[in-house]
Amino acid sequence: MTLWLIMLTGCAEFEMSSADSLDEASEGSFEEEFRLRLDVWPAATQDIPSLPQSFFEVAFDSDSRYSVALALRSPVRISGQLTGFDANPTLVGVPGQDSSVTGFVDVFVPDTPIERLIPTDSDGYFEADVVPAEGYTLALIPELPAELPFLVLENEAILGPIDLTTYLDYGLPVYGRVEVGDSGVLDSGVARLIHNPSGITGPSVPLDQGHYMLRAYPGEYILQVFDPDDRYIPVLEQLVFVGGESVEGVEANFSMPGLAPVVITGEVRDPQGRAYEDVELRFTSEGLRDLPEGSHTSSVATNESGLFIARLPPGDYQVEYVPPFGDKVSSAQIYGLNVELSTELELIQLEPLSVVQAQVLFEGEQVATTLVRAEELGPGGRVFETTAAEDGYFSLPVSTGPLRWTFTPPYGVAAATTFATWNAAELQEQRTVYLDMGILLEGEVTFEGEPVPYSLVDVRDQDDTLWAQTVTDETGAFSVRVSDQMSRR
Repeated sequence: MTLWLIMLTGCAEFEMSSADSLDEASEGSFEEEFRLRLDVWPAATQDIPSLPQSFFEVAFDSDSRYSVALALRSPVRISGQLTGFDANPTLVGVPGQDSSVTGFVDVFVPDTPIERLIPTDSDGYFEADVVPAEGYTLALIPELPAELPFLVLENEAILGPIDLTTYLDYGLPVYGRVEVGDSGVLDSGVARLIHNPSGITGPSVPLDQGHYMLRAYPGEYILQVFDPDDRYIPVLEQLVFVGGESVEGVEANFSMPGLAPVVITGEVRDPQGRAYEDVELRFTSEGLRDLPEGSHTSSVATNESGLFIARLPPGDYQVEYVPPFGDKVSSAQIYGLNVELSTELELIQLEPLSVVQAQVLFEGEQVATTLVRAEELGPGGRVFETTAAEDGYFSLPVSTGPLRWTFTPPYGVAAATTFATWNAAELQEQRTVYLDMGILLEGEVTFEGEPVPYSLVDVRDQDDTLWAQTVTDETGAFSVRVSDQMSRR
């Protein structure tokens, strides 16, 4: 018996066919169920007014073969004008007035490719086409005047043309002072608010003799103070709640110890013991001394003599050594580096890449031209790639640390892209990679009843991990296998 389920997802009508009956599903065949998100990127060569959109809640268990029908929706127009109260107009003698606001409107469905960042014109007007959907986040963010609050709306539906004309009033003040040492203030830098639930960042305002003033609508925010022009100054953060019964706003002050930097020097050499130029050292604080609300990140590169110098706030750091792109040298990492006094680090001699040789098999048969990809899980995040030969063997120089491996068979092989986490030594000892059978996912992409050929289809999970990727054929159809490793995560 074939069961057809019709669901209205966040972005489109979705049909799913399953070999399981509803009764069978209720008896436990979905105990191992896992869910996917399908992102469809219509081909640019197609003369259709469609945009990238996502299909949610594609659910199946590890024993089934599934068929889906993905019907793209026509975009709808959003438009409007941003206006607000300018407390400091340019005309002399005018204490304040309503005016147009220049800025931008960010319209997106979280964790999907459905997003439009729309700038306003000089009069505050904006317009754009978006995919009709539920669950939108709308952010209206002023740039001038920057003292105005920014507005974030969550879980909004855009199902047809909509006018987003908005007046940004004065909101509530968020203000304070940044003190340095016993008697000083931070005389440079900016302050800004980040809407905590959505992560939307508002406009920045400069510090004035250590003081700042922002405006905000009621909600939960991260207040952030930093100096974009001074890499030594740490980033300061506080969680602030605006609204409630308060009509006076929120006062949030910071107190920093003195800003005398700690100087860190050192030397890096390549595997042959020679001075190693252009190695990037990335410093990330694990905790700053006497500043629990502060953090610091910065990077420096070694010079032609393999030497480096960094200036850091006192604290504990993670340090990454990342060789230049294309060099056959492993990255390295140090945890818990204590930075209290100016000091010289021990000489670091980086290791060469380790060559891994293995064979790719599926159901006992060698798989030619499998794409092999290894990504560093530790420092650097570099990616190493090759393609298996006709006999399924590959040889790939990779870093010695933990790696995220991806094995993608060629089109026509009844195996899924297979994932694993090994370091070079572990895979070299194993010497064989067995591809997963996976679960067959078939479907078609249409727009207004017509097929949409040559469109990219990404298969992702709730963590945005890409599990499979394919392209529709000339009839709008696609077929791809998804590893059942997902159901065991």
